[in-house]
Amino acid sequence: MKKVFLVFMSLMFIMCLAGCGEIEENEYKYLQKENEDIQQIIKIVANKNEIMTYTLSDKIRYVMENNYTFFSAKLINKEYTIICGYINEELYIPKRLRDDKYIENVKWVSYNNISDIKKYVDDLVFSDAFVVYDFLLEKDLINNMDYNIDLKYYRDITNEVEWKLYDGSLFDENININQILLWIPSHYVDIKDLCLTDYDLQNSLEIIKDNDKDLCVVLDKLIVYSNQKESNNLLEKELREFYDILSIKTIDDEKLDEKIVNDDLSFYIIKKTKLKIDDIINIIRDEVS
Repeated sequence: MKKVFLVFMSLMFIMCLAGCGEIEENEYKYLQKENEDIQQIIKIVANKNEIMTYTLSDKIRYVMENNYTFFSAKLINKEYTIICGYINEELYIPKRLRDDKYIENVKWVSYNNISDIKKYVDDLVFSDAFVVYDFLLEKDLINNMDYNIDLKYYRDITNEVEWKLYDGSLFDENININQILLWIPSHYVDIKDLCLTDYDLQNSLEIIKDNDKDLCVVLDKLIVYSNQKESNNLLEKELREFYDILSIKTIDDEKLDEKIVNDDLSFYIIKKTKLKIDDIINIIRDEVS
C-alpha cells in the first residue's frame, strides 16, 4: 500500500511540474507575419510621415475643403491585447534610426499582461511593443452617415516598456477615453483595413453628451496657475479665426476641469468647456446663425 501511495505521489509531482512548465510557456506565443495585427503594425512602424498636430480651426478648414471629415468613434471595452517585437541583439538599432528593412527581421509575440513582458525571448532582445484596443467607428458626422465599423487602435508603448525593463518604471497601459471625435481624410472611409494610430488619437478630441442629448466636443479653455497671477487662453489658440463665432456658443463645465500637480506641489488647472458638434457642422455648412 505504501508503494502504491509513493507511486501516486510521484505521478502527482510530475504532473505539477508539467503544469507549471505549461503556464510558463503560455506567458507568450509567437505570431506569424501574416497575422492581420502584425501587418498593420509593420505599416505603422514603416510610416515615416512627420507627426504634426492641428488645432480645431485647422481641422474645420480642411473639412470645408472636402479633404477631411469628422467621425465619432468609441472604445468598445477596456480589454486589450499586447504585441511585442524581438530581434537579434546584433541587429538592434534605436527606433529613431531604423530603416524600412529593419522591421522585417523582427519576431513577434503576444502577451496577456504587461507584467509578463520579457527583455529576452529565445535569445532575441525586445524591440517594440503595442497595446491593441477595439474601437467602433460610429458615424460620419458631416455627411450624417452611420457606419458602425469595428476597427483597432494600435498604441505604441515601446518607450514605456523599455523603461520598465531597464529600470522598473511603472506606467498605465489603460486609456482614459471613451468617445472621440476623429478627423480623417475623406477617402479613408472606403479602405477596409482602416486602423487608428497614436497620430489619430493625438489629433482627436473627447466627445460627451450634454444632458444626455446633444453631442459635444470637449475643449481646453484656460490654464490657471496656482499663484493666480497668470493664465493662458487655450480656446483662442484652438479656434483661431472661428473664435468670435464659436466661443460664445461654448458651455463651461467644472466637472471636466483637470488639476495638474508639479513636483514642488505647485499646480495648475486646465479649465474645460463644451461645444456642440452641431455648431461646428453649421460653420462647415455655412449655416451659422
